Amino acid sequence: MKQDRNVLQISSNSVVNVYAFDSTIIDLCLAVFWWAKFRKKKGGIKVYTLYDVETQIPTFFHITEVSVHDSKAMNEIPYESGSYYIFDRTYNNFKMLYKIHLIGAFFVVRTKKNLQYKSIKWTRRLPKNVLSDALIELIGFFSRRY
Repeated sequence: MKQDRNVLQISSNSVVNVYAFDSTIIDLCLAVFWWAKFRKKKGGIKVYTLYDVETQIPTFFHITEVSVHDSKAMNEIPYESGSYYIFDRTYNNFKMLYKIHLIGAFFVVRTKKNLQYKSIKWTRRLPKNVLSDALIELIGFFSRRY
């Protein structure tokens, strides 16, 4: 089966890296892995993976205890300027997203339902596979602060 290699073509002039980041929990037997205690009778670890969307190869792994919140692992990612990073809604860490912006990288993150924002500028001519694109301003107290 032939795969389309330009699913996420962002710019036709240059090569752009697109990464997806997420975690998975691996359950472990507490009798053997006593150091991985999660609950009274449950053990496990969390494996975070940075996945290169174009090559379909994981490029970075980070392992923590299960109790570590997903947004804390964002600090460990080796970000590259000019690259795009795709996150799920558990990664709404505004301080870290701002740091990604400062190094010249870009991100896409699903928002939580209660995010308070206002649209500032809409992109008009979009590729057929993009539903909408807007520049927003965060208006909630804590989200604006971070």
